[in-house]
Amino acid sequence: MKKFLIVLSICLISSVSYSQSLDISGYKIVQANAALTISLPPGTVVQPGGYVIIARNTTRTSFETFFGVTLNANVVFINGFAVVGSNGFPSINGSETYELQNASSVKLEGPTIGMPAATPFNAIKRKSPIGDATLETSWTRDVVGAATPGTGMTNTNTGKLIISEFSDATAFANEFVELYYDVSPPPAGQGLGTILPNRWKFNQSTNLQIILKPQTDTLKSFKIVKPQLFNWSTGNISVLPATASLSHSGDTTSIGNISLSGGDSIVVSISSVTGVDTTNEFSLIIFSSVNGTTFLPLQAFPKTLIYGTPRPINVVKRKEANGSHSMLGKWAVVRGIITVGNEFGGPTYLQDPTAGMALFDSSVSNNVNRGDDVVVLGLVAPYNDLFEFTPSVLLEKTGEGIGVDTVTLTIAQILAQGTAEPDEARLVRINNITSVTTTGGQPATSWAASASGTNYNITDATGTLQVRIVTRTNIANTPTPTTKFDMVGVLGQFTTSYQLIPRMVDDIIIEGGGPRIVTSSPYESSITSTSFKISWITDAPGSSIVKYGPTSSYGQEVVDTNSVTQHSITLTGLTPATVYHFQLGSTNTNGTTLSSENIAITSSQNSTGIINVYFNQSVNYSVAKTESAKVADPSAILISRINTAQFSIDMAAYSLSGTVGANIATALLNARNRGVKIRVIGEKDNHGTAPWTTLKNGGVTVIDDAYDLINAGAGLMHNKFYVFDNRDQTSDTDDWVLVGSWNATDPGTNNDAQNIVVIQDKALATAYTMEFEEMWGSNTESPNQSVSRFGARKLDNTPHKFIIGGTPIESFFSPTDKVSAHINAALKTAQTSINVAILSFTRDELSQTIAAKKSAGKKTRVIMDN
Repeated sequence: MKKFLIVLSICLISSVSYSQSLDISGYKIVQANAALTISLPPGTVVQPGGYVIIARNTTRTSFETFFGVTLNANVVFINGFAVVGSNGFPSINGSETYELQNASSVKLEGPTIGMPAATPFNAIKRKSPIGDATLETSWTRDVVGAATPGTGMTNTNTGKLIISEFSDATAFANEFVELYYDVSPPPAGQGLGTILPNRWKFNQSTNLQIILKPQTDTLKSFKIVKPQLFNWSTGNISVLPATASLSHSGDTTSIGNISLSGGDSIVVSISSVTGVDTTNEFSLIIFSSVNGTTFLPLQAFPKTLIYGTPRPINVVKRKEANGSHSMLGKWAVVRGIITVGNEFGGPTYLQDPTAGMALFDSSVSNNVNRGDDVVVLGLVAPYNDLFEFTPSVLLEKTGEGIGVDTVTLTIAQILAQGTAEPDEARLVRINNITSVTTTGGQPATSWAASASGTNYNITDATGTLQVRIVTRTNIANTPTPTTKFDMVGVLGQFTTSYQLIPRMVDDIIIEGGGPRIVTSSPYESSITSTSFKISWITDAPGSSIVKYGPTSSYGQEVVDTNSVTQHSITLTGLTPATVYHFQLGSTNTNGTTLSSENIAITSSQNSTGIINVYFNQSVNYSVAKTESAKVADPSAILISRINTAQFSIDMAAYSLSGTVGANIATALLNARNRGVKIRVIGEKDNHGTAPWTTLKNGGVTVIDDAYDLINAGAGLMHNKFYVFDNRDQTSDTDDWVLVGSWNATDPGTNNDAQNIVVIQDKALATAYTMEFEEMWGSNTESPNQSVSRFGARKLDNTPHKFIIGGTPIESFFSPTDKVSAHINAALKTAQTSINVAILSFTRDELSQTIAAKKSAGKKTRVIMDN
């Protein structure tokens, strides 16, 4: 491209000579004393009269803040740590000198004078590009506060690249070395330009719109040069106003017969533009003229980003021999499976079959989930030695619910990856972890987490590795295992330390030396009011152990000494409608394996098991095959249930508005006035409507999903359930649950097609109360913010299987209970037909199952909102 531009300048503007930028990729700065060398990363280009600043380990913004400057556009800023790792570059402690070499290691100048050891906080500044860098007389010594990064040099047009300044800093991360390119900048041009769109795909026919404006002078003409990697036809170029003239010569289009001043502009449109399969940000070379004869470049060339097909992640992550990333500062496109969505609050992680990486951009993190197959565009910008895109753009989501392979490694293998770091950012499993300690070496009994997260050390037979427990996850503040365990997580990195970062409690698998459990929960079946059976499978024969009780302390144990792989134990003598905690185990000659804690609930003894289903829109009874559907006003059913409540009402509602919401609020306040205990949870985004205010003004405690300060309103509290009279223990026959798709609003009641299900069952009401109190943070009338959990921080901690009136029912809450996976499992059991009525359908794995059933000859029907 540079060669092309020089020729263009000679041919079109023979009376003017333009100095060119200098590609200094691979140039080296050698620091004596600390014996460090940095090779400038690929794509490092310095403009005439421009600077390159290499700071030890900080961002451009933080650097500017520390020195109280704003770096100009002609300053290239490099984070030395991102290039060399370790302690970064430079590393100033006193007596350092610097030598500049080209990419062939040929010395260009230096070594410089040295940094004094006795007074370390010095700024050493070059007086002039002409002076000899080895001489004291060529430099000025000053205090750090007088440093002038990105400015200070007077251009003498020597054509040299020089070391112009190096400075210590009280905040060591801001220590820097500066280069200056002593070549006269090109004459300042006139005019401003923008391009739309600012981002487009190479093989999609795109219409480019170029808007050109004057500044102070009146402009008479423009020349636009087609980039070599773009394809367009001159016949597809037009300009407004139509009175402007167009002419073409080779790759250059000239625009004349104009006189632009003040707020005037012209719009150049180029249709059906394509490009080659590449990803890069291109500057469109445009010249302007005040007389139609002499042309100067625009003040700044407008840029547009073209992106190509995805490249394998290991190609985008490739490194140079010195360990620096080949694509540092460049744009790239990758495709992979999301392994971490927004569980950490950033970054997001994804991997393909070749490697893993991170994405630090909330616009991506807020719109992806684990298992999504995505195509992402991003700028390569490693942070604290973790390879990531910042910023990044979600271009396409091609699938959902897709699993990825987890590589099993020992800690020693992780620590011995070498420069290529093939397992960084991948989903990794470490087996047989023997201990957990704080970073200070003390035994850790819980995964206590504060601020954004807390680090711990885990140990296996081969070594010790750091683990980071992110406060947003549901692992935070849960107990650490008391026996050997396995851990799954993404392998992150912070400066020189790898960190395994688990995503959820299910990533911690309690194991022992005995048979490993290879099935997943729920394990219970044959549920009665006083018993249930627990079944599981192990990878090797062993005994069967179940520890159980009404709390996590268990207290009771059943052991079957028969050596089997398919285990089954029935617990008897249990209390009706009671939650039991249990732990599975198996022993053989190799040892004992114990599972993590599970829960199940016995059936209600006296509940009626009534299940009523209501729809709010008309029903065609002529096609009913068995029971006829009931049509009713959902709000009337709810208010009737509120009016009959005697002891307690727990309400979790996504929205509450309009006349419907006002009537419900009035009914709740009437219930409160007659002594019913009322607790209410809503969605933060919908709390501006009047009924919520009515409830609060009436003395009802109302919280929303921002009450959890860590989750802070992320996602939606999308529940719509109501629990009646479960908090008294006087009767099993007054506990009701109302749940369904219905939103308590006027449109949700009168316009939308909705349903509700009303169930009388003590056990189910108990499960819904548990879910409510996890968000509420307590089992009292007052919520507890310190333990409240919403969104991704919730735990999979409610019973899932029930027998209600002889009918098996399963219950799951998102996002932590793997709802879509359980729906998919149910779909796969279909023998004759599947009927779906759903608002929106975005889970690819569910559609694939339905399509497979259709292909197998089953009847499949799906209704969605338009």
